[in-house]
Amino acid sequence: VIVKAERPVIRMINNRLTYDLQSVKQNKIIANAHELLKELPSISSTDGNSLNLAGANGTTILISGKVSSLSTEQLIEYLKTLPAEKVEKVEVIYNAPPQLHIKGAVINVVLKKENRYTMNGQVQATWTNQHENSFSGVGSLFLTSPKWSFDLMYKRQKHTLGNDIYDIDSENHTKSTSNKHNVYTNIAYNLDDTQSLELSYNGLYAPRNKSDAYNVNNLFSDANSLNKGKDYLHNASLYYKHKWGNISVEYTNYTDDNTQNMKYIKDHHSIDAFTYQRKQ
Repeated sequence: VIVKAERPVIRMINNRLTYDLQSVKQNKIIANAHELLKELPSISSTDGNSLNLAGANGTTILISGKVSSLSTEQLIEYLKTLPAEKVEKVEVIYNAPPQLHIKGAVINVVLKKENRYTMNGQVQATWTNQHENSFSGVGSLFLTSPKWSFDLMYKRQKHTLGNDIYDIDSENHTKSTSNKHNVYTNIAYNLDDTQSLELSYNGLYAPRNKSDAYNVNNLFSDANSLNKGKDYLHNASLYYKHKWGNISVEYTNYTDDNTQNMKYIKDHHSIDAFTYQRKQ
């Protein structure tokens, strides 16, 4: 007697569509959580990067039922560095319940709770050439134990853009350089089976942004605009989760400092037009 059984790819549990990831990953090479989500039937990615729930106007991505302090771009980078084997299940909710404090559709990526000591991570590098060179590097590290978990992600970007030409009656040359660093870390501690404590930090540092634009125009005076500045973002949140409810405290600090110098070019001489300084 031979008994065969198949696990369904999708099940309805507590008004949530829950996917069996072992069936989804079968006969496929999937390295990270981002690639895993793109394989799910109800999730689409029109540009290969963003993640949207089919038939929904807007989609919020949760990590283990918690709203992340990361921006959409940073959250996508986090999913790309999160190993697929760390994801226990994926829940899809088309109408979020009130306790999530979210309107609309939700994709909940539930991470595994390890009862052992583990360490894994990933390193990625990207190079793009479009007129000029752009570089980015991303590294992640994940540590887990029966009580603790620690996540760390770091990303560095360097962009260069040059020589945009418009055929109407003006010619614009722009040279811009930016140096960005993004750090995300999350520490979780399970007090017992009913309660847990999480501390997360997200930092975005852009210590040097510079853009130099030169415009040649046959209707107006030629102009040269120099923009430079820096900005920093710090976000820290403390999250307490209990079976009866959740409590969270969040702190955000943002600093932005930019200066623009505009000059007119007439008879090969520079004339100061204005200087503009912006601070937040």
